[in-house]
Amino acid sequence: MGDTNNNAEAVSKYHKQIKDMKIRFPRANKDLGIPDYAEIIKNQAGLLGKSSTNNYILDLIEEDIRTNPAGILNKEFKINRDLKALKEV
Repeated sequence: MGDTNNNAEAVSKYHKQIKDMKIRFPRANKDLGIPDYAEIIKNQAGLLGKSSTNNYILDLIEEDIRTNPAGILNKEFKINRDLKALKEV
């Protein structure tokens, strides 16, 4: 039972370090010709060898911020995804 409590505490600490953002797009609707965008994005991530859809989207964001002259254009921009390596503030 001690392991369960330790795991729950670790999960709780992890989630306190996460910031969620929602991506909104229309639901699939065959009658209106709207495809299943979530499935398309998931499939693309898999085809590109990404470990998850989340990592695929973060890769796209990083690349855009590094290379898009109409935006921030920070060639060193990197999203730190390894929360285990971060020290608790």
